[in-house]
Amino acid sequence: MQPLLQSKSPVRYRKRLKFRYLLVAVLILLFGGMTVLANPDVRERIGKYFEQLFDDHTDVSLDVPENHKEKEFVKVKPTYIPEGCKLVKEIYEPTINKYDILYTDRNKFTLHYMQAPISFFENATFSITSNGTPAQEIDIGGFPAYLITDEYGIHSLIYVTDNYIFYTSGKINSDELIKIIKSLKKK
Repeated sequence: MQPLLQSKSPVRYRKRLKFRYLLVAVLILLFGGMTVLANPDVRERIGKYFEQLFDDHTDVSLDVPENHKEKEFVKVKPTYIPEGCKLVKEIYEPTINKYDILYTDRNKFTLHYMQAPISFFENATFSITSNGTPAQEIDIGGFPAYLITDEYGIHSLIYVTDNYIFYTSGKINSDELIKIIKSLKKK
């Protein structure tokens, strides 16, 4: 008789009810997560940036989404350049839609700016000097940016938008590189 009374105990019933609520909550979270990843716009932004670390450099590659549609190339130029930097060279290569600007500072160090379509990096890997530590991911205007530093004080910033990759690098403060990217305007 004792086992029958314990099986109908309200305490046991409440434990089962709590477990059911927990199970339903987990299932809702699981299906919600799958729904988000099923959205192509969300999936497109996941896993674009890949890096392979070495002691003295980082190899960077970018995954181009399958449904990416190339738009007409529009040159974008920084309106902010750190004090003391002078324009050395401005190059636009129309066959590959690559736009480069080189500056030098008072100490003759180079500040490099580049804009290219995302497809430019398809099936390509490029090396950036680094100290072997992973890139620091930051958000600039809702898009990811990756900051890489080497042991000589050279900072590189890769900024990935829907249509373009922007790259700037130099022996300047990383905050200055972020200001350069934030100042981008159509030419």
